[in-house]
Amino acid sequence: MAKILLSFLGTRNYLECNYYLNEKKVEGVKYIQEALVRFLCEEWTEEDKIVIFITEESREKHWNTEDDVLKKDHSPKLKEILESLNLDCEIKTVLIPVGRSEEELWEIFEKMFDSISKEDEIILDITHAFRFIPFLMLIVLNYSIVIKKISILGIYYGAFEAIGAYNEVKEMPVEKRNAPVFDLSPFIDLLNWTLITQNFLKFGELRDVNRFLKRRREKHNTFFMELKKEQNLFNQINAFTSLFKTNRGYEIIKEHDFKALKTRIKRVERKDSQTRLLNHLLELIYLKLKNFENEDIENGYRAVDWCIEHGLVQQAYTLLQENMISEIFLKVYTEEKLRDHDLREKIVKNAFNDKIKYNYEEFYKEKKEYLSDEELNEIVRINKIIPEEYILIFQDLRNYRNDINHAGLTKDPKKSRVLIKSIKELNERIKKVREKEFKKQI
Repeated sequence: MAKILLSFLGTRNYLECNYYLNEKKVEGVKYIQEALVRFLCEEWTEEDKIVIFITEESREKHWNTEDDVLKKDHSPKLKEILESLNLDCEIKTVLIPVGRSEEELWEIFEKMFDSISKEDEIILDITHAFRFIPFLMLIVLNYSIVIKKISILGIYYGAFEAIGAYNEVKEMPVEKRNAPVFDLSPFIDLLNWTLITQNFLKFGELRDVNRFLKRRREKHNTFFMELKKEQNLFNQINAFTSLFKTNRGYEIIKEHDFKALKTRIKRVERKDSQTRLLNHLLELIYLKLKNFENEDIENGYRAVDWCIEHGLVQQAYTLLQENMISEIFLKVYTEEKLRDHDLREKIVKNAFNDKIKYNYEEFYKEKKEYLSDEELNEIVRINKIIPEEYILIFQDLRNYRNDINHAGLTKDPKKSRVLIKSIKELNERIKKVREKEFKKQI
């Protein structure tokens, strides 16, 4: 893991000025690279490096004074200046084309990407990056975040134009040429924040959000420094989403405090220009869980919708079947017995057998070896209050659930696309039955 400063050398005429970053100031420098190195790189080691992307023209104009033998101007250029700082880190250049064709653009992309190694910590300077280069470099960095697992320490821009136009500045004494260096890394953080939000919308979970916040705070990034107190809230949200991934049916319908979680989310409101972005993510989260209520059997069906929306197919099958059992269970038994395995499996689950209605003798023959007459009578009693369509749905659901839970190692395994499609269809069938018939009947 190395630290790398990536910078670009342009072809314009540069003037000496004084750059300042936070409380630091470097006076009388011509090249922004010198200022950034003195701000950020003086304690770097041999493992670290400074990479300057140059074109043929910028190399000739600003990199090496050896090219000026026949010229009158022998003032130090960037290579000489950086070498004079006696840094321990490596200093190298990468020659890139100007970018006059699509082929050259891809060549620039590849050279930028190849300059980065796995898990590098990147500082990017875009002060003299020409035209499309900053945009292309951001794409490279985002790509590298995924492929090479890099991290971004900062993105900097030396705002020479804040002093004035070139000709105006040229007439100023150097001591008045004070140019700020802007740290633009909060905006790359925004890209990361966008990925976090996208993952939540797609997968229904806040992947790595706390690790991301912790890493940014360790870098003293003001964008997320104040979000430390929200870390516990994100832990609670992750605990909520993990209920679906792990099929915690009882917690979903009986134990989880959805009211407290919703209240806490609504209490968080950021008004400053940067951290108010958190509000958008929290609003999306709130909208996704607003229908969940404390101690509500409907949560089980809401959880099925959640799982289908976020691609949790196996969980959707399991939660749908178990919630159908729970719903019938609570019509005939007390809540305290909801997790009574014998009652659920031996009595209520068996009550969904469609043979009871049209071929009781066959059902009795199948079950009499391990169920008593008293238990069979109780099964029949419960079966009578379940609508026929509801039972048929349950039978289809059981077959698909067995198929998916046994990894397709069954006599008639279904294709994955069939399983994905069928859970959606079964869920819609359940909704129609419950709306039209089931709620009225029981």
